[in-house]
Amino acid sequence: MPGTHSILNAQTIIVSCIFLIFLGFGCAKQEFRQRDLNGTLKVSVYAVNEFCDVPNVNIDQSNFKVTLKGTNPEMTQFTDAQGSCIFQDLPLGTYTISISKDGFGTREEQNFRFIGSKEIDSYGTTMLHKSTTKIKSYKLTISNDTLHVSGVISHNYNPKYYSGTWPKLNIYINKTPDIFLSSSQLYGYALANEYNDTIFNCNIKLLSPSFPSGNTFYIVVCGRNVVDYFHYYDYKSDSYIEPSLGDPSEIKSFIVP
Repeated sequence: MPGTHSILNAQTIIVSCIFLIFLGFGCAKQEFRQRDLNGTLKVSVYAVNEFCDVPNVNIDQSNFKVTLKGTNPEMTQFTDAQGSCIFQDLPLGTYTISISKDGFGTREEQNFRFIGSKEIDSYGTTMLHKSTTKIKSYKLTISNDTLHVSGVISHNYNPKYYSGTWPKLNIYINKTPDIFLSSSQLYGYALANEYNDTIFNCNIKLLSPSFPSGNTFYIVVCGRNVVDYFHYYDYKSDSYIEPSLGDPSEIKSFIVP
């Protein structure tokens, strides 16, 4: 019939327009939902000098590398002069926040839950400069059930600000040479009473069942800072890690009598 094709074409056009409108509305709604599941995270890093309370020491808060692990690909920002950086349009979820900079080591916050509860969510942490205490030499002697560790360290602790304070040492002992991060942890101390080389001494009881007779153990010594609490728990190695530890000494071994 005349005009039938025109009516059908008009109906087709109307149906197509309605479909496109609903399709556009659906896409916009999906995009809105996706944006609603994203948020903004501000990471703030406070850098602290190794000596913590030495006056008139300016610490550069910039250029800390902040990486969010858990995104694909991983997201990385660098802190500004105020020690902050911002991750925008970040999907809600669980992340590992890794922070690092030369001279400060690497610190990780694992299983950080970003829930987007605020307009800008915040995460802050402190990074302590790695210890500059050097283990110049050390020796091991055993008497009965006691391991005596003694040696010489060099340090930069000024007795003007640190009278009666000890540059601290970590002593790691384990059954295998790969002991630096996953070993039993013991402590030794050296009195910071001068700029020159300082002698340290530490006695460790070799008691069973931790130290069975006749077994070989390995030991390493490294400097730590005045502040004790700069560490985090690492789930992979099931141990606490201190990113501010100084360079380790050579590894030595001893046999339990």
